[in-house]
Amino acid sequence: MFLLFILFLLLVIYVYQKWHYSYWKRHGVYQVEPYFLYGNQKEFANGTLCISDQLKKLYDEFKSKGLRYGGYYAFTKPTLMPIDLNIVKHVLQKDFGHFVNRGIYFNKTRSPLSEHLFTLEGDKWKNLRAKLTPTFTTGKIFNALDFRI
Repeated sequence: MFLLFILFLLLVIYVYQKWHYSYWKRHGVYQVEPYFLYGNQKEFANGTLCISDQLKKLYDEFKSKGLRYGGYYAFTKPTLMPIDLNIVKHVLQKDFGHFVNRGIYFNKTRSPLSEHLFTLEGDKWKNLRAKLTPTFTTGKIFNALDFRI
């Protein structure tokens, strides 16, 4: 009886994982086939690739297929990666208010430089953005680069 319970539990876990890892397929988005529990981060988790190389590999796969965007799994979390620059521009300029909380973990005591605009959330993000925005106007960037023709 106990063995049947364990087998049933394993079957339920397997079916749930298959269903969970088909999120992007169910929504009509191309996805890279994920690994059980690792999603598409297996090489990052076992230390063979750093996270930026792992994401670049996914980006290159989506781009080589001519896709405007693609889906992958950050371990168990479904994540959409925009490839088309018009989508990226729209998200960063018009819809940035919907994407302030990115869910990126950082530890400011172990790595103080990781507390930047891309990792902060909520009020801390808004305050830092308000401080940085006047610094990066088009005119100031143009003058800082000292273009000479």
